[in-house]
Amino acid sequence: MNANLTKGLIIGAVAATVLNGTASACTVCMGDPNSAAAGATNSAIFLMLGIIGTMLTASGGFGFYLYKRAHTPIPPHIELVEEMGEENDEQSHA
Repeated sequence: MNANLTKGLIIGAVAATVLNGTASACTVCMGDPNSAAAGATNSAIFLMLGIIGTMLTASGGFGFYLYKRAHTPIPPHIELVEEMGEENDEQSHA
């Protein structure tokens, strides 16, 4: 494990020294707000935020639905059937 880590660090250091001046930032990172890439990047960010917000809202709504459904009272006709079933169980065991 240590040998692989050492090899990785050596390769990374060599790559950093060889490729030192070849990387340059795009117009968005450099700060040109009038470029087409800046508008597209902003639109993509807002689209991703919208999708995340929609999914969080849907998850919260489903959780609220389950909470409300769990706390609704049993309808009278189902409660009656359950009570009749309990009475039949008691009579059959006696």
